[in-house]
Amino acid sequence: TFGLRLLGDHEVKVGAELQRVSMDLATGLTGGRVVSVLCPPVHVSPEGCDPGWTLYNHIAYLRQMPPGGATDPDFASYIADAIVVDVTSTNEAVFLQDSWRVRPNLTLNLGLRWEGQKVPDYTGRTRIDLDDNWAPRLGFVWDPKGDGHAKVFGSWGRYFETIPLHLVAWAFGVRTNAAVTSRSPDVVACDPDFADVPGLCYAFGSDTRVVEDLKGESMDEFVLGGEVEAVRNLVVGARFLRRDVGRVVEDALLPDGSKLLGNPGRGELGTVYDFTGTWAYPAAEPKRTFTGVELTARKRFADGWQAQASYLWSKLEGNYDGLYGAALGCVLPNACGEWDTAEWQINNAGYLTSDRRHTLKLDGAYTFPFGLTAGLSAHYRSGVPVRPMGYSLAWGPMYYSLSERGPWGFTDDEYEASLHLGFPFKVGPVRVNVLLDVFNLLNRQGETGRDMNYNLGETIEVIDYATGEVLPPIAAGTPCTAVVAPENAPLCNPRFNTTSTRQDARSVRLGLRLTF
Repeated sequence: TFGLRLLGDHEVKVGAELQRVSMDLATGLTGGRVVSVLCPPVHVSPEGCDPGWTLYNHIAYLRQMPPGGATDPDFASYIADAIVVDVTSTNEAVFLQDSWRVRPNLTLNLGLRWEGQKVPDYTGRTRIDLDDNWAPRLGFVWDPKGDGHAKVFGSWGRYFETIPLHLVAWAFGVRTNAAVTSRSPDVVACDPDFADVPGLCYAFGSDTRVVEDLKGESMDEFVLGGEVEAVRNLVVGARFLRRDVGRVVEDALLPDGSKLLGNPGRGELGTVYDFTGTWAYPAAEPKRTFTGVELTARKRFADGWQAQASYLWSKLEGNYDGLYGAALGCVLPNACGEWDTAEWQINNAGYLTSDRRHTLKLDGAYTFPFGLTAGLSAHYRSGVPVRPMGYSLAWGPMYYSLSERGPWGFTDDEYEASLHLGFPFKVGPVRVNVLLDVFNLLNRQGETGRDMNYNLGETIEVIDYATGEVLPPIAAGTPCTAVVAPENAPLCNPRFNTTSTRQDARSVRLGLRLTF
């Protein structure tokens, strides 16, 4: 850090970062495999599954690919209790930052950051080499009157993701993912009747190919706002926020069952295939736009009390939930499967899973003259979009988006409050503080989530696999029984769009803190 004078005062910072991270990851399944019980929709009856059609899908990790793949007669002997892989990543960065005080009441913040990342596989061969992550940053702070009682501020910046090691282990490890389907829970082999049925018997390695011109995942953020001291010790403000995802790094499933890591919607990932690998479709470029307007009020501690409040109006829309796949509950950044198949992309644009229109927060504390401190924290937020999700025999529930995002309305609004009390006193040289916390004070136990599973079996498709035609979305409010054939009505989910999760009940915590 150094200073200089050139058309004003400058505080210049130059720096570099070098980080090498590693991880030993052991992956395994309890008992060596996961067994799912299936029944083809055409064999479901009011009495249950037709005799001889209860199927058992065995999912396992293999220590290596069997010579005969999923249909190898010795498939079970290749199952591994755990696969251990050692992965590393080298992350580099260089930055230049200038805080330029143009005038006593105007400061410009200018910066440029370069980031690079090298990722080898378990053999040491470099698989990812990102060397052009240039991230400019611009910002300003202006005090209109120059008296320190108000400011106008703004900024724009580009930010890049550092690819996590979990993806490295997942994509460049030695594990083979496999599944076989049989008619017995004890027979871990592919039944010949299901050898050619997509999703029932498969085996593919975790060695993912990387496109040659892979670019890093980025996000652009723009902020413009202002604050003013309305009265003594009370500051109110407002700001506008917008965040847009740029390029995205994600893996995709190719027709031959292999994986490809790239930038969806571009280059080799400009095409996406249906689950059977028969039909090709243009892959949509990722879109994720957050727009918000936030109002704030902050009362500094004075006269025994302090408080802060904020209200945020926001909208989150696009076709990409982000590094955390909220729709699927996926915690595998860059590998949540949103570009694996065309089925997932259909009906996928609109209000995103975490979209909330209104958020209100209030926090405050007051200290009484006799020493008791009381604090209250409360919040309100509107619900998230309802979206009917279809069942896939190969992938399970919540796979197909059967309707567009948005027309089905939103979940219930949420609100709650928590209370904190603290009373200090002295006993000789010891200071004692008696604490009481009441969480979920209102004990609402209100709705926090809904069951989005429209059906419980693959009875509705989004593609006509005979022609490749994309089928129209289900109209908002249409019951499942009006869409499926009468014999498949038992596989409609009677709990669709009903409450699935609730807020926790009220709880009380007593505490005692001793200071000496």
